[in-house]
Amino acid sequence: MTIFFKKIISILLLSLVFLLLCKGLNLSIPLRVENSTKNNEFSVVGEGKIEAVPDIAKIDTGIQVNDIASVEMAQNQINKINNDIVKALEQLQINKNDITTSNYSIYPNITYDQSGKPTTRGYSGNVTISIRVRNIQKVGEVLTAATKAGANNIQGTSYSIDHPEKLREEARNLAIKNARDQADKLAKNLGFKLKKVTNIIESSPDAVGGPIYANVEKSMGGGGAPAEFSSGVQTITSVVTLFFEKN
Repeated sequence: MTIFFKKIISILLLSLVFLLLCKGLNLSIPLRVENSTKNNEFSVVGEGKIEAVPDIAKIDTGIQVNDIASVEMAQNQINKINNDIVKALEQLQINKNDITTSNYSIYPNITYDQSGKPTTRGYSGNVTISIRVRNIQKVGEVLTAATKAGANNIQGTSYSIDHPEKLREEARNLAIKNARDQADKLAKNLGFKLKKVTNIIESSPDAVGGPIYANVEKSMGGGGAPAEFSSGVQTITSVVTLFFEKN
């Protein structure tokens, strides 16, 4: 048997022993116990998760115009469509403070002849309109209203939790309890007693939401009802490391 296969067998055996130990001690996975430079201290990592339905949506849409005769005409066309979109959104009770216009630009369309001489053949322009929707049931209506008013560039829709502080606190409390439970089990089975917690370190990964699927053609006023959008759920995660004194 080669050294390589001996190493593979050793790793498999160690993994099996670890799994049996976790099952025998009734420990949850993932579990990490860290070594400490102090003989009377050890640390355990715990994790807590809270799932929640997002309560706010952000829609990035925009206007693109092409081959307009002059800068002024391109500007006027963009401004008219932008104002029409804002009016349409206000009819859906979208507050003006939740509508942001950005990336406004107008530029010449330049072509070159065989000698390399440039010629301006009209102007193009674009602008991005970001819409914060506080009633996520209206996402489809908002997209339909915006596109009917002249928006011709749907850049994306994202969902978030407007005030995640309370959920983060709940996730943190679950992580602390998880770490404490693991520490109690280890102390009991390994024959020592826990004393006070000497330190706690928290790391909280960003919340992750599920993917969003939409029938874009249908949402752009193709003659049917507005498309239905699903926000999915997002997970607030807290990971804490508890440091204990032990006897």
